Order: sequence, then structure tokens, then C-alpha cells
Amino acid sequence: MKSDKENFKSIINQFYGSKVIEELPEEERQFELIIQQPDQTLIQKMLDDSLQKRQQFIKSTECKEYSQMLIISQIRMDFTNDDPFLKHLINVEKAIKKAIRNILLQLSKIDNKQEFKEACDKLIKIFYQDINIGFITSTGQIKSTAYAFISKSIIESINRKKINLQFKKIPLKITLTFFAIDSLQQINHLQKQYDPRTAFIKNNKFINDYIILSQTNQDELRNGVSIFFVYRPEDDQIYALKRSKLQATSLDFFSVFSTTASNTPITPDIRKIREAKILSKLTHPNILRLFAWWIESNNDGYYLYMQLEYCSFPGYKYQPTDLLTFSYYYLNVMQNQEKINKIKSILNQILDGLEYIHQRGIIHRDLKPENIFVTINVKGDLQVVLADFDQGKDVREEKLSIITDERLPEEELNSIKSQNTITTGTIGYQTANYTKDSHYEMADEFYAIGIILLHLVIAFPGEPKNRNLYTKTFVMADSIKDILSLFDSWANKFVKNKSHDFSFTHYQNVMDLAKLLISSRKLTHADVRKMINEL
Repeated sequence: MKSDKENFKSIINQFYGSKVIEELPEEERQFELIIQQPDQTLIQKMLDDSLQKRQQFIKSTECKEYSQMLIISQIRMDFTNDDPFLKHLINVEKAIKKAIRNILLQLSKIDNKQEFKEACDKLIKIFYQDINIGFITSTGQIKSTAYAFISKSIIESINRKKINLQFKKIPLKITLTFFAIDSLQQINHLQKQYDPRTAFIKNNKFINDYIILSQTNQDELRNGVSIFFVYRPEDDQIYALKRSKLQATSLDFFSVFSTTASNTPITPDIRKIREAKILSKLTHPNILRLFAWWIESNNDGYYLYMQLEYCSFPGYKYQPTDLLTFSYYYLNVMQNQEKINKIKSILNQILDGLEYIHQRGIIHRDLKPENIFVTINVKGDLQVVLADFDQGKDVREEKLSIITDERLPEEELNSIKSQNTITTGTIGYQTANYTKDSHYEMADEFYAIGIILLHLVIAFPGEPKNRNLYTKTFVMADSIKDILSLFDSWANKFVKNKSHDFSFTHYQNVMDLAKLLISSRKLTHADVRKMINEL
């Protein structure tokens, strides 16, 4: 009796000889797909036929030669108002089959299309009943979870592979990630006596509860911090998961959960855990949502994990995750009035989130476009969320009111301030109050919004050098009119991705608002909102 590998080898050799399958490349594949929208009768017939074929396949002896694989698909497209269910169901089916065909395409091209199709059909069986179309909870991005029957002979070859497919005639891209079910085994927990003092340590939760779809380049992040994009089978959702290495060699209940007195030295570990504590009590559409946090220990020490909402702007051409890249790819090319309207929407959303945290005694202290994520809501509209609270602080940290949703009185809200025990913020977005031992106030948050506003008017590409020169020149200028022509020359020199008629003179009112946000120390949320809406 032939082994699975031998069976697969015989299929390949029949058409191509004895070439070895190479690892699947992560590149976009071009193929044509035309989808027609049938009526409801045809839809039901299509689903019924698929169910019948599935039942016949399950009962056949051929089924023993296959195993189901988990396939997670993320769908990026231009947004429409029509019902996407059926066309995405068909798109995912086609994309999965195409991805499997790429294995054979890695070897050689054959002239006999029928023989090639037959070889491909022997590698995969996929039915509509095994495809689920839905949304990522935190965004309007469409995703799919599928369990396809894949020939056992190739499962090892495609396990944990990612393939990007681009439809040629319609604005649609699909990213598929394949997982062999047998490779997703959990690590059994050792039976030990329950101790409430260490219940916050949940070893192996990350590896047991989540499937990694991708990981950011750790070298690009702060030391000891990694961001994973993960799939959670328990609720069929995709999340971002932030893992931070803690410096502590031992942890107890009080070092994790006790409030921090004003004279307590703020260690990096305290800041990381404080971010989880702050986010855990915030629920607002313009604040990054935290679903869970926990700590794990291993031979390398302790790690803090935070399960966060997944944010991405799932456009067809570009998929930015933060406001700076969104501004460059999408705002830069907009016509003047369209851009101003979008800027007003973005600023109002930022202010909504900021006012929400200020009302609860929390200040961010590191506002910048890279720390503001972009996504879409279920209506397809742009949604921005404040993120990265590792420098945030609750001014009521020593009070029991921090465990409630109690709001600050209006007089306290407008005078909210906190003494910095560290130097906070990012160069280019800081006032003098970011330094250690200074008092950071609400006006310093508005200052950062003023700098952010400059990057919404025009976003310079590349390293921060040009962006910092742009903002520094603006802050130091006595007259805005005197620098607009200079800024135009810089934009023409450095920014290729912009509207053909762009000029800073069209955004005089916007630049005036940025200057006021930067220079004034007495603005309230109501003042800022009124000025935004008057643009």
C-alpha cells in the first residue's frame, strides 16, 4: 500500500516528472474571476447541490485520503452597499482552490488544461457548507473561516503558509492562511492546587487559545515588545495581541494589582501593567478596546499579554493601520474640500476619545498619528481609535474611584493635570511639560492634536526628519502666511503622492486652528470642538 507522500508523488510525476515542490512564496497572484449575482432560487439550488455533494463525499472511501484544514481568509475590497455574502462565498471558494493550484504551478506549466484540472481536483474538496463569511468584530473588514478537505499528501507542504491573491478584473484581494488541524494541539495544564494569589498567571494560554496569523518585525518595536495578529477559534475572531517582556524576576498579587502611590518609582513593568489596567476599564468606539490581559511565566521570565481589537483600514490598494500612513495614502490625494471634511471627522473622533478618557481622570501623554489607529465601522466609514497607553496615567490612581466609571466634575476636568515621574511623549509632539517632574496638563494634549493636524494637511513620506522640520518650523513661526510658500516648496519636492492642485494656501483656516491649539493653554473640549466644526 502506497504512503500518502508516494500517492502525491505519483500524481505529480504523471504530469511533471520528479521535481520537488518549493515553499509557497508570499506574493500576489493574478487570476481572472467574473461573478454574476444569481436570484434566490439559483442561490438555494447552488447550496443544495453543494450539500448533496458533501454528503456523498463524506460517505465515500475517497474521504479517508483527506483531512480538513483550517483556512483563515481576510478580504480587502472597495466598499459597496450591496449584500456581499454570496459573492464572498464564491470568492473564497475560488481563492482556496487557486491557492492549492499554486502548488502545482510551482513546478511547470502544462498544455493539457484538463489533465491539470483533474490533478488539482484530487488535492482539494471544498463545499459551501464549510465556509463561514463574517466580519472582524472590531472593524468592518470581511473575513472567512473555512474547513476544506485537503489531500493528506500535501498538508505538510502548506501547513501555516500564507498566500495573497489579487483578483484581476474586480477590486478584491484575499489573504489566506492554512493550518493543519493536527498541528494545533494544546499544551495540557499540569494539575496543581489552586492559589488565588497567583491566579493572574495563566501559563500556555497564548499557545492554547490563539492561532498566530502573522507577527510584526520585533526589531522595529521597543525592546521586548511583540505584536501578533491572531485567530481565536473560541469565538471565530481575529485580534491583535501585544506581548511585553517584564523585567521582574518574581511577581506577587500586590506587585501586579495594588494602586501606585505618588512617591513610588515608576518602573517599566509598572507602566506596562498600568496600560492594561487603564484600557480594561475603557469602552468607547474611539478607544482601542482591550478584551483580556494576563501574565505568563516560563524559563525566560514573565510576559504580559494583552488581547486587543484588530485595527486595519481594509482598502483595496493600501491597508494602513495608523493615522500617519492613512494620511499619506488617502488624505494626501484628496481634493481640498473633501480633505477638509475628512479632517473634521477625524479630529472630532480624536476629541471624542480624548474627552472620554479625560472625564475619567486619564491622560494619554503620547498622542501622535502613529498611536492613532484607523479602521472602518460596519457602515464602511472611517473610524479612528486612540491606542498605545503605555505612557498614560490615571490622575486618581491612588483613589478607589478608579475602579468605577465615575466621571470628574467639570471644574476638575478643565484643570486636569499630573506630575510626570518620567520623561513622556515623542519628539515633535512634546511641550516643555513632557519632562520629568513637570506637570502635564490637558492643554498639552491639545498641543499634540495641533501637531497631528499638520500631518493631516500633508503627510511627508520617509523618515521623521522632514516631518519634524515641518512641525518645528511651524511652531516657531510668528506668522503662518510667511511660511506657506516654503511649505509648498517642500511638499513639491518631497511628496509625490498628493493632489495635483495641492497648496497650503487652501488650508489657511486649518493651519490657523493648528497654531491656536499649539499656543493656547486655556482651551476646553467645548472650545476645540466648536473650532473644528467651524472649519
